[in-house]
Amino acid sequence: MSMNLCTHKTHPNWADTLKKIRPEDDDIVAFWKTTNTAFSAISTGEILFFNVEGLIMGGGTFIEFIPSITIAKLWNEYGFFAGAKSLKELENDIEGKSGGKLVSGVNTNISYIKLDNIFWFSDGVAKAFTKEFNVQKGVQNPVKKYTIEIYENK
Repeated sequence: MSMNLCTHKTHPNWADTLKKIRPEDDDIVAFWKTTNTAFSAISTGEILFFNVEGLIMGGGTFIEFIPSITIAKLWNEYGFFAGAKSLKELENDIEGKSGGKLVSGVNTNISYIKLDNIFWFSDGVAKAFTKEFNVQKGVQNPVKKYTIEIYENK
């Protein structure tokens, strides 16, 4: 049996905010993206690892991809679980991440990935995962997909 997983570049403030509030396993968080391009690297139940500035810091279980939502609506639905401490901070993070490609404002459309079962690695484990997955800081491609084989003991 095989399973897909991926690493995805992650905004540092998003990760920092969620690490501090520590969502429960059944809490759904919004992993926002600055583009509306389809996300198909993994399927429901597979793992997305957070690549924060070249370090895999943790991950979550993929629920679904939402192709379009305004920044304001994302904040209203998720609040801190959108990875920011305020609507203004969320807007600034998204605008900064887009590199000026998005029209600024809370009515700007973005996309997001719904995740649950969020987990964080200790520094040592994060470094080991990063090395094992050969993640490099500054690499342009934000998503890297992997397929692993899962063997069951019988």
